[in-house]
Amino acid sequence: MDGDVRRFGKQLAVIIEPALPFVGHAATSAAAFTVGMGLSQAAGYALRISCATPVLSSALGMAGIGFSSILAGEASRRFGARLRGAQQHRSMQVLARDMALDAVLGMSLYKMMGGRFRSVMPSNLVYPGACAIESLPAPGSEYASHAAKGELRRLFARDGCHHCGTRMGRVIGDHIPPNKYVSSADSAIKQITASLGVTNNTHVPPLGKLSQKLGQVLRGKSRARIGRSVQRYFPQCVACCSKQAGAVKSGATRLVFHYYGMRPWYYAGAFVGLRQYCNPAILQQKRRG
Repeated sequence: MDGDVRRFGKQLAVIIEPALPFVGHAATSAAAFTVGMGLSQAAGYALRISCATPVLSSALGMAGIGFSSILAGEASRRFGARLRGAQQHRSMQVLARDMALDAVLGMSLYKMMGGRFRSVMPSNLVYPGACAIESLPAPGSEYASHAAKGELRRLFARDGCHHCGTRMGRVIGDHIPPNKYVSSADSAIKQITASLGVTNNTHVPPLGKLSQKLGQVLRGKSRARIGRSVQRYFPQCVACCSKQAGAVKSGATRLVFHYYGMRPWYYAGAFVGLRQYCNPAILQQKRRG
């Protein structure tokens, strides 16, 4: 009986031993990639650049993925050198080549796996968040119906809060754009058109027709700025809802970090590091040869 157990243990070791370096490379590079993404998000927070910032969010997000991929590649490379008991001696030219290749590979994999560069940046609480994937039509400022709440719970369980990514707690149907911004835009349009002589009467004087046309143009421009006044429900957690209420009330820009759960594109860093993996059996054959 003891002999059978020992034989089984040796067979298991033969199977597991080659896999350990593989797992080590993947885990080391994934951890380094995660650290890089966290630093990139912190940089966006410090610069007040959110995932809703035009152009800059994508540019800084792309740079963040490239930086994270370089960290992942270097971490995996150092892990492999330590595993083999070898010293790393690379020229600046080789180092620059490795860094460029890691950055390009990481950015390509991130995009191919469905990632959005702008989503690396923190979320702005009055816009769709970095984790926003799906939403539902919101019929005005009313609360979500029973059917809508059921669908929001499904989206919340799958994708998390669209601002911070958490899947814990109660889900809230977040109106985007917020009700205050939609109502204030409509009231501003009414004030402008009223000052130009537009009324709700059936008879409109000639000058009123001109002002009414101008009011329609102004209304169209204002709605374009807020997404044509069409609100959507996004799944949101209670904590982000409370922060959002304070930000909308004060008119301040409030950014929040997203760090809950894993997305498929987060594994891009692990694949970057696996470029450095080499089967120990092959290394032993080379040494013998």
